[in-house]
Amino acid sequence: FFFLLRTLDATGPCRTPVMAWGSANAGIDDIVDRVRRNDATLTSLYLMRTRNLDDAACGVLAEALAANTTISELHLSSHPVSASQARSLASGLAKNACVRHVSIGNSTLGDEALLALCDGFRMCRSLESLDLEKKGLTSASCGSLAAAVLSSAAIRRVMLSDNDVGGRGIADFLRCASRLESLELSACVNDSVQWTLVTQAMAESFPEARSLRHLELDRNMLDERSAGALANSLVRLPALESLSLNGNLGLGPGGVRALAFPTCLRRLDIGATGAGDEGLCGLADLVAHGRLPKLEYVNVCGCGATSRGLGALLDGLRKAHNLGGGVFVEVDAGGNLLGDHVENTLRHVIRCRRLQSLRLHGCSMGAVGAQALARVFGSRASGFPAIGCAEGNDGSNDGSNDDGTAECGHALRDLDISGNCIPEADLLSVLDALPRAVDADGPFPLLKTLIIAANPEVEGSTIAERVEALADLDVVIMRAANDDK
Repeated sequence: FFFLLRTLDATGPCRTPVMAWGSANAGIDDIVDRVRRNDATLTSLYLMRTRNLDDAACGVLAEALAANTTISELHLSSHPVSASQARSLASGLAKNACVRHVSIGNSTLGDEALLALCDGFRMCRSLESLDLEKKGLTSASCGSLAAAVLSSAAIRRVMLSDNDVGGRGIADFLRCASRLESLELSACVNDSVQWTLVTQAMAESFPEARSLRHLELDRNMLDERSAGALANSLVRLPALESLSLNGNLGLGPGGVRALAFPTCLRRLDIGATGAGDEGLCGLADLVAHGRLPKLEYVNVCGCGATSRGLGALLDGLRKAHNLGGGVFVEVDAGGNLLGDHVENTLRHVIRCRRLQSLRLHGCSMGAVGAQALARVFGSRASGFPAIGCAEGNDGSNDGSNDDGTAECGHALRDLDISGNCIPEADLLSVLDALPRAVDADGPFPLLKTLIIAANPEVEGSTIAERVEALADLDVVIMRAANDDK
């Protein structure tokens, strides 16, 4: 049994890149020398802002890069890159045959410099991924960028988020959708009216986008009026595994209910969409009827939902399992309005045999919610009465045992209750009930991780002593960090 302590810097996969720091205004001669020598240890180059990247430096770096055979990642995003510098770098990329990922220029890059880079993107035979996030781009360069991707031998991932390209720019860029496997277009549209143009372009391009596996459309002013048209395009993506619509508050319950997804979808993020209980009940219906059989992760953080909506979603996952679905699921429901109704949610958790991870961080559980959790932890699996289906589902095959009691939460391994204003005394009650929860006949026999950080007094000696007393259960406490997404 594990209590895990999350670290603030655990934000991604472990890497060992070469960071070119140097003193302020230092040149890059030493780096260029390593590039020329094909230094086998130099595979990912991050040129930090303390280095001087002027016209001359860009020229010699590009010349060295042309013949280099070791660098797979080139990151120059800490520097402003002018159009003339971009032309130099493009000449080096055009002759290079090993760079797979590039991020060139900071937020001042702009359309002219990007247009100068496009020839390099097009001619670099190994280039697979372009990071153009927050580069100061507009719709003026999107058509040329699309043409470069279409002509490229290997580009399959493009990150265009946080550029003011608008509906026109997205429509122009989607001409190359047929070549892509991953496309990030978050915060590119600042007016919901532009979605008419976007959905029209999607309707034309998505039927040919047979390889697109990841699509990100966060913070794009998407609203209920465009949700249906978007849904019609999404279902035409036969390979789509990951979709993110986070931060589109205008969707609301009606917009979320209008969405539809391809059956191959594995990861769905509808956090901060204003879905509410009605939106989650709509998603629950899709899941319950087997329309998302491969779903592994769903983010419904900050949707304004209560235990009713979350309970419906969990019940939908249980019904999908009864239909023959065998995929374990992670649900992130932080920042919703469970309050002291968490016990009802936990009853659904116990019955949902597909649920492997549940995050309830910042759900205002408080003392009452913690007391309910302690009761659930301290109960036997057979001691929980089966509950009726949540609203929005048909009530068939409710998963209870013949005696009317509920199944135990067979799959649940991770539970996050951090940031819930749980007083020390009630948190202690939860800890005291933990050994019972993980017993063979307990409600959560496979539970391995519980995150309790950011609650009052969690760092105090009393909590620490109680955790030490659980050492025989192989308890490890791990502080949750800033990873609520």
